[in-house]
Amino acid sequence: MPTQTLSLKARISAIITALVLFITALCCMARPTFASADRWNEDEFDIDYTHVCTDDCYRNIFYLTDNPSAEYYVDTFLRSMVNMYAQQHIVFNEFRYYDLAAMGGTSWRLGTLDQWRFGYPPIELQFYPIHDALVIYEINNKMPFQFTDRMSYQPTAELYDYFSMLKSYNCKIMFICNTDEVHFNDQDESNRFLDLVDVHINTDIYSFFTETFLTFFTQNGISNSTIILDRSMAQLALFGDSIYCEYKENYYKRIYDEYAVKYNVPDHKKYGSRYGFLDGTLFPHVRKELEAPKTGWRYPDNVSLMKGKAIKILCYLGEQIFYDFANETIYYWAIYDEEFLTKYENDYYYLVCSTSYCDDSYMSDLLDMLINMEEYTNIMFDKYMFVEYGSYYYRDGIENMHAAGMDNSNMASFIAPIVADFLFDDIYYVNWAAMDNWEGRCEVTIKPTSDDSWLLPLSDPDDTINGDDAERYYG
Repeated sequence: MPTQTLSLKARISAIITALVLFITALCCMARPTFASADRWNEDEFDIDYTHVCTDDCYRNIFYLTDNPSAEYYVDTFLRSMVNMYAQQHIVFNEFRYYDLAAMGGTSWRLGTLDQWRFGYPPIELQFYPIHDALVIYEINNKMPFQFTDRMSYQPTAELYDYFSMLKSYNCKIMFICNTDEVHFNDQDESNRFLDLVDVHINTDIYSFFTETFLTFFTQNGISNSTIILDRSMAQLALFGDSIYCEYKENYYKRIYDEYAVKYNVPDHKKYGSRYGFLDGTLFPHVRKELEAPKTGWRYPDNVSLMKGKAIKILCYLGEQIFYDFANETIYYWAIYDEEFLTKYENDYYYLVCSTSYCDDSYMSDLLDMLINMEEYTNIMFDKYMFVEYGSYYYRDGIENMHAAGMDNSNMASFIAPIVADFLFDDIYYVNWAAMDNWEGRCEVTIKPTSDDSWLLPLSDPDDTINGDDAERYYG
């Protein structure tokens, strides 16, 4: 996919210009250096008191989101921007933000994937529709896989209906999405909802991170590999706590199926869970590469696949406690290097870790343990780290470390100046064409990336999984 450098022109003030200067250096590696969004100061904002509101001015600002960092965004930059907007637009009425994940009383982490999750916001907004508003609509949770061809993709169909309604009520839409556009099934124009979006910020770095790892992993050879996952990357493959730990293949997919049957969600079997790195990403990829379907007699489950191909996977649960997937055992590892080599020696060693679902200290502890092991053995881990939400301090000088992603502060700093342009382009000139740096259906598509990133582009322009592959490799 082609990339361009983000424009440094048409900033609305000196402070915004200072932030945007960093965008040209924005890189998915090693937590890019970036100005913090909490440095925003409305006193430094150049307010245009001569602005005269017309019928074209928007009266309301709404932020609808399922992002666990949403309150951080509101507190560090969005609320102050709204205050600035109110000072320059006498027609301004109100600012509200809604937690889309709270709909149905479900946790945003569970991701039940029901149709309302992707469509109409809370009941209050159905009785009092958003109108004459600048709307920031954010879907942070990953959208599911679709397992069939030539069918409308329900999540984006819901978005099309809702965005159409917003447009009919004189709204301008910014869409922030943590699922890359290539994952929207483009059969039957399923991505047409982006025609209704004025600015699309795509924040999905995780898909590029996982596909890049899988590419390198496959090139080295899948068999005879030892993989250590931190608590975050294995979070959704483990059910229970560190004492009563049980491996559950497609556990979250089954949770969704049970929900869909209970509430009569139509066509629910055409979707598959992207939650859980092992069952949603790693094992389907391995099976397809090895031509080892789940419907075959040799490896009907993932445990037998691991044992047959000498793939050893350890999940770090914290406090030096690990879970051995192939042997379905949990044990305390006291850093005996000889014992590790006896049990887990292989041709290749990998660490895959993330700050997405747990305290960053688990990752730091695990890195220290592996670095100490490397000093006393002849093995070397290829380390892959994805940074999201957490405040993990990336340490330089770690050998074979490949880091990608951005934490709260850096993502906020990337988004903040774009949001400012979105709110104030009725007053200040904004060169949106120059800011469009990513191939996408929306006229303005912006993504945090750079030309020198180690991440590889996503390989499949249409990521729909046909029904046969769904049965063979995903189960």
